[in-house]
Amino acid sequence: MMKSRNKRMMMILAMFIAVMVGLAACSGEESTTSQPSNTSNTGNDNNSDEVSGDEQVLNLTAGEPTALNPGQANYSQDQLITNNIQEGLMRKGLDGATLEYGLAESYEVDGFTYTFKIKEDVIWSNGDPITAHDFEFAWKEAMDPRNASPYSWLFELIALENAAELAYMEVPEDESEAETNIQAAKDAVGIKALDDTTLQVTLTRQHPAFLELTAFPTFFPVNQAFYEQVGGLDGYATEADTMLYSGPFAISEWSHDEKIVLVKNDKYWDKDAVKLDKIVFSDVADENTQVQLYSSNGVDAIRVPNDYVDQYKDSEEATQYARIQTWWFVLNMEADGVEGEFLRNEKFREAMAIGVNREELVNVAFGGLHVPGTGLIPPGLAGATPDQDYRSANPEHTDFLAYDFERAQQLLEEAKAEVGQDLPTLGLSIYERQSKEAQYLQEQYRKLGVNLEITVTDSKIRKSLFNSRDYHIIYAGWFADYDEPSTYLDLFSSTSGFPKNGFAMDEYDALLEQTQNTTDKEEKYKLYAEMESLVLSNFSFIPMSHDGFYSLQKSYVKDVAVHSTGPSRTYKWAYISGK
Repeated sequence: MMKSRNKRMMMILAMFIAVMVGLAACSGEESTTSQPSNTSNTGNDNNSDEVSGDEQVLNLTAGEPTALNPGQANYSQDQLITNNIQEGLMRKGLDGATLEYGLAESYEVDGFTYTFKIKEDVIWSNGDPITAHDFEFAWKEAMDPRNASPYSWLFELIALENAAELAYMEVPEDESEAETNIQAAKDAVGIKALDDTTLQVTLTRQHPAFLELTAFPTFFPVNQAFYEQVGGLDGYATEADTMLYSGPFAISEWSHDEKIVLVKNDKYWDKDAVKLDKIVFSDVADENTQVQLYSSNGVDAIRVPNDYVDQYKDSEEATQYARIQTWWFVLNMEADGVEGEFLRNEKFREAMAIGVNREELVNVAFGGLHVPGTGLIPPGLAGATPDQDYRSANPEHTDFLAYDFERAQQLLEEAKAEVGQDLPTLGLSIYERQSKEAQYLQEQYRKLGVNLEITVTDSKIRKSLFNSRDYHIIYAGWFADYDEPSTYLDLFSSTSGFPKNGFAMDEYDALLEQTQNTTDKEEKYKLYAEMESLVLSNFSFIPMSHDGFYSLQKSYVKDVAVHSTGPSRTYKWAYISGK
């Protein structure tokens, strides 16, 4: 099954991009007829390159993480680093797609119950054994409603038995009552450590991405005794020495807002496959500085800024990638003041949606690397049939976003009349690397009659803005966590905690429940299309583009596993040769 999944995804991405390492796609029912490999694939069997005899050091850039606790890791840099210092039951292999065994050595399926056997020789970085109890604790901690995990809804998504009752529980004000009720809910959840090496996971239905998600950070283990020793949620994984490591690397130095240094984890079960001695992630936000560092061999790989694409796209060190990601404007319908009145006005939101020419946007701002944002779900995600991805099968949803400047002007005037006031300047929060497209959009909306004031924010500030609802518009994005449309569509349920802009719709929740209760794949995908239409027609999430970019990587850097969904890269097999 897994081989056919990879082939289908690779076919889709090959059409979408010139060079890409694909991710396994979903082809229907779960099957245990094809088991993952339990042997690490170093990828060097037929490789004439020799690992350099010098210290193996890889120099990269990454922003300051917002969280490295697996249950709290949310932003791309969080997941990138967590994926390389921790490990789940499964791991994606060197090809970026194929599932291999991680800390598990096998699994069996009986109906909706999965029984995983944990490798007996796996240990934490402090020498403690990694056990099934560590997985049970971590999953339940991520579902604990007091912890506000950004991915607690994933456990309901995979249909983990009684997960919703825990994750969405209304917490009593009395702490003693809350502890009693939450513990009872945890005891009822369908994950049990039967002994130190046996983990039983009970679902209420099959979800095609379940096994893939066991390689996702939210599903990584946590050592309960150490977690509690360093202060639990408030203390765990806040410094290099307040976490234990189960993956290929461990953090040796964490200078906040400056750099994170990873070193080879000598306690890792597959340490012989790890060739790098050290990875240095420097926090360099300025794109010009990143390019200068790459040119002077200060760093070994960067994402090419849009302004430098023409200069570097023909380089032998450049590779073009398609990240399965959608960039969108998030309009805050809970904003205060006159600004909030406009943002709650549907005519205004529709004017924002149809008042920008996406074809021109991707050509001017991205040099054609991105593709126009034709829906919430980007190209490349699994469709109802193996020969067609979801986006190709549902082109009609582009109608909601078709460029119509005159209609947008008319809607804007009608919105002003309904609100009864002139439209004030609205704030637009962006990342630094979004400056070029944001300036283009600012000018296009100015022509429409909408003035946007741009503010550059980092991930931590953006997270605070979302949580406080203290923003007007945020230029945000979401990359697929797994290869199935629900990786996007489950975000918009009233229980997910994701929208953070006032979006909630009973009709949408009802459709979502139908998708969870149907086993007919064709019917499920029809419901997906209806759900996407509901969100698009609300115009509070306005897709702009789907991701595409060039990466520069020094020729002496070998065997970096690239993933098109979930954490972006794995360095377990990477090495330096010929530097």
